[in-house]
Amino acid sequence: MNTEFILLWLKMYLGNGLHWVVFLVSIFILIIYKNKRPENKMFILYTVVWGILYAFPLTAYVIAYYLIGDNVYWRMFWLLPSTIIIAFAATFLAGRLKKELKYGIAVLGICLLIILTGNCIYGKGQFSKQSNRFKVPNKVIAACNIIRENSTDGEMIKAVGGYDFICYMRQYDAGIYQPYGRYSPGYDLGEIIWDEFEKEEADITVLTNACMNCRTNFIIYPSNKAEEQEFIDNNYNPIGKVEEYTIYKFNQYVPE
Repeated sequence: MNTEFILLWLKMYLGNGLHWVVFLVSIFILIIYKNKRPENKMFILYTVVWGILYAFPLTAYVIAYYLIGDNVYWRMFWLLPSTIIIAFAATFLAGRLKKELKYGIAVLGICLLIILTGNCIYGKGQFSKQSNRFKVPNKVIAACNIIRENSTDGEMIKAVGGYDFICYMRQYDAGIYQPYGRYSPGYDLGEIIWDEFEKEEADITVLTNACMNCRTNFIIYPSNKAEEQEFIDNNYNPIGKVEEYTIYKFNQYVPE
């Protein structure tokens, strides 16, 4: 485990704000007054242990590759109670002031400090206007409607598509199943299907065979005349188009 990997996730966690500075100051305050309350020592010790587990190459390697996965190593920061420590240090300092006026000014100052060192979540780029009440892309709704229109009563609908679709289809229509999921019976086939979608040039035969074997009767795929004939040759016929995508259906009924 190299230091670049560890620093990468640390930088992403720190972001553009300065709350990490407030956190370090809070730890420093707890160190100064470590003998005043037993909780102070507890927070200091916990933070030190967490830092060792996160930054020490051996423990980082074990955690990243054997426990949670290297692509989600940032979840280690879930174990760092930075907001709790900041709040505890702030209330500890404010609580040492006896007069109500000074206490009120201290609380107000702490609140302003938190506001000024952070970033407004309502800033530009954080929110966008949605075009429908489902808060999904319109092409997903159109594709799901085409799939529904071309399905028969009692037919189990299972569909695959690229990243533009898989994240939203079941949000719009929970009756449309997908061959993805850790505990799905067709999980291995789902991996094959997804690998083909991720390629610049998918092997249509491999894709359609995997879909047939896991009873996936609908495929949403980027429109391409040459590849369209390959889908037809592999028993998937075009039934409609949505923007730059063509929707294909297996030409035989797929039972549940």
